Amino acid sequence: MTDSAAPDLSSGPVSERLAYLLTLVVNPLILPPITTFVTLSAMGNPLSSTITAVIVVTVCFALIPFGVMLLVVQSRKNVTIELRDRTSRTIPFTVSVIANIAALLFFLRWESALKPLMVCLMIVYLINNIGLLLINLRFKISLHMASIAGTAAILFFMRYGAMPILTGKGTMLLSIAIACALFIPVLWWARTRLKAHTEVELAWGTAFGLVLPPLELLALSPLFT
Repeated sequence: MTDSAAPDLSSGPVSERLAYLLTLVVNPLILPPITTFVTLSAMGNPLSSTITAVIVVTVCFALIPFGVMLLVVQSRKNVTIELRDRTSRTIPFTVSVIANIAALLFFLRWESALKPLMVCLMIVYLINNIGLLLINLRFKISLHMASIAGTAAILFFMRYGAMPILTGKGTMLLSIAIACALFIPVLWWARTRLKAHTEVELAWGTAFGLVLPPLELLALSPLFT
């Protein structure tokens, strides 16, 4: 299987160009850094400490995976940066798991009152990344949908969930959570319009993101409260 070529943003149907732009802007690589910044800012973490955390998360969850994706694109014929071919995703997923472990090790030694929170988040991300890697060995689901739905679920849990350190705090958390939730159908439309996934793959990705992270946070919360 080969990837479809990226739409020509200078021509072609407006809906297709819009769908592709949405796919680029709301992509899985940028959501963990955004979640980190919004969460730590809402919790009143010092700015310098927050910046350090965001840099670490950006390197481990965005820059390293993106670099590996570029290498995969360069080493394979007829493969685009979207990596629509399921087999082309195995190496990036594997490297993402390793980078996630590196981020977890950093936050285990991080000096901050919110260290338990970030350790919890890194564990959730690690479990999910391993799950996505294993699923990808046999099946293809939408990583875009899993990521946007998972981000919404995580932020809603932080705002209203079982962790006392988070409950009742953060208008910013709620605002971003609502924005992510509203983007779920929008991104679904975009991925459908680009024929990047089947409806089943989109549904499984959305379910993965909405269900697993809150359950994981609920299970982990006694360890950090």
